[in-house]
Amino acid sequence: MAKIPSVTATTPSHRTVGVRVSRRVIVSSELVAITPGSRFCDTAVVGEQAVAFPRLSVRGERVRRMVLRDRPWPDDDLTLAQSVIGYFEFIHTTAVNKLDGLDEQQARATPLATSPVMNPLGLIKHLTAVQRQHIQRTIGGQDLPSLWRSDDHDYEFRIGPDETVTSVVAAYDAEWERSRQTLREVDWSGFIEGYRGPIRVERLLLDVLQESARHLGHLDVVRELIDGARGE
Repeated sequence: MAKIPSVTATTPSHRTVGVRVSRRVIVSSELVAITPGSRFCDTAVVGEQAVAFPRLSVRGERVRRMVLRDRPWPDDDLTLAQSVIGYFEFIHTTAVNKLDGLDEQQARATPLATSPVMNPLGLIKHLTAVQRQHIQRTIGGQDLPSLWRSDDHDYEFRIGPDETVTSVVAAYDAEWERSRQTLREVDWSGFIEGYRGPIRVERLLLDVLQESARHLGHLDVVRELIDGARGE
C-alpha cells in the first residue's frame, strides 16, 4: 500500500454523539485497519484517508466501526406525550451508539467489581427486557414471553455464545418498534392492572422512562471503564 498522507484533524468545541473526541473521526460501517499510535491515539485507514483519533479499542488489529445514528433532541414544542416518546427514542439511540468502537470481547466486559455481570451488551438486553415486560406485556397486554426471570435477576445480563453486538442491537431495535406500536394503540390516560394494583398508563410509562435513563447512565460508566470513551 502506498503511503497515505495523514489528514489534519480538527478539534470540535462540542461533544459528538456516543463519545467525546478531541479530533475529527471518520466513522464507517466497514472494517477499518488500525495502526497503533501513542497510548491514547490510533490511526484509522478508511479508503484513501488516515485519521488520528482517541483510542476506542485496545484489543485486536481490526475494529468494526458503527455508523453512528442521528440523535436529535426532542423538539421544544412537543406535548408531554410526544416528549415521552421523543426521550425514549433519544435514550434508545444513545444506548446503541455507546457500543461504537467496542469489539465483541469488550462488549461483554464487566469492569465493575461490585457488579460482576454488568456489561454493555447485558445492559442493552436489560433495556430490551424492560420494554418487553412493562410496555408490551403490562401496558399492551400482549402474550409475549418475558425476557427476564423473577428467580434470577442477572439472567438477561448474561451473554450467550451465539449472541453478538449485531444480534443484541437488532433485538433492541425490534422491541422498540413493538413499543412504539403498542403506545400508539393504548389510552395513556386509562388504567391498567399494575404490580401493586391499578395504575395509570402514563404514570407507568414515566417509571419505565426513568429506569431506562438510569441504565443508560450505567452504560456510560461501564463504557468509560472499559476503554476511557466518554460523552453523552
